[in-house]
Amino acid sequence: MLAPNPYVVLAPYNKGKKLPSAADIKRIDGLTPNAFSTSNLALAKSGKQRPPAVLKQLREMGIQLRAPEPFMGGVTFRNGGAADPHNWTVSFMGPASRLANIVPT
Repeated sequence: MLAPNPYVVLAPYNKGKKLPSAADIKRIDGLTPNAFSTSNLALAKSGKQRPPAVLKQLREMGIQLRAPEPFMGGVTFRNGGAADPHNWTVSFMGPASRLANIVPT
């Protein structure tokens, strides 16, 4: 039900879930070479400094601290206008990239 090679932008929102999964990325990327994401999906490590004893305890408990959401960027699509409406260019802001280049966590 899709036009051939559609342009797709994924704006992931984790809210505690790790979406999209690696399987989702592979499936979407297999449907079009024009799939993009506004984030690299890698959750950033927490920048807050903690005492070494606290870090040791967290490490022993298997807890890894991270930022609550991935950093977001943007994907912009522009076509050639009336003269060339089927010619699209894509540009990225921040951590946005092709979906095939992102790393799920």
